[in-house]
Amino acid sequence: MSKLFIEDFANNPDELTMVKAKVSEKVKEIIDLMRLTEVVPEAHINESPDRIAKMYVDELFSGCFKAPPKMKIFQDEDNTPVLSTNINISSCCSHHGVPFYGHASIYYVPKDNRITGLSKFYRVCDYFARRPQVQERLTKQIGTYIWEQLDPHQLVVVLKCEHMCVSQRGAKAHQPLTITRWAKGDIEYPITQELVKEITDSVTWGN
Repeated sequence: MSKLFIEDFANNPDELTMVKAKVSEKVKEIIDLMRLTEVVPEAHINESPDRIAKMYVDELFSGCFKAPPKMKIFQDEDNTPVLSTNINISSCCSHHGVPFYGHASIYYVPKDNRITGLSKFYRVCDYFARRPQVQERLTKQIGTYIWEQLDPHQLVVVLKCEHMCVSQRGAKAHQPLTITRWAKGDIEYPITQELVKEITDSVTWGN
């Protein structure tokens, strides 16, 4: 997603208001086309177009309309490895428009005593999840952004998610689990299969 695209909305808040109004109109068209008002009480669906438009623009797809969170860097006393695990992931499948959700683990070895606040990992994961996604691309976007901002010796990102496009439609599989990994290390800290397995195992599956 281009920086220019995001700046268009960041610099023109009225643009988002117009987008929500147009989305609401389209949702109303879908409701009318499917004749949903004939099977759903009007009181329960009358204001749905506005609610749905607000949900997509302000919440589910908010990562499309704002800049990524800044990662403040601190100087620590040493390069102790850091593992943040069970980071909530909640996103929306770009193929079918239904949710997928799960947890992430992020492991890194600082370089030159550079660390960041742990809450930044949660904010970065949430930011990139708040747009139409596939899990593979989401994992790569999280890893690439943290690597560029933090510049560590080593970084591993693992996501474990259930996709409703698999459990609620199509195959209708029971609790399908998808695992994706992104890993990078410099010459001093090469990525090993043992390390990736250890980080993968650290991610809790389920609630």
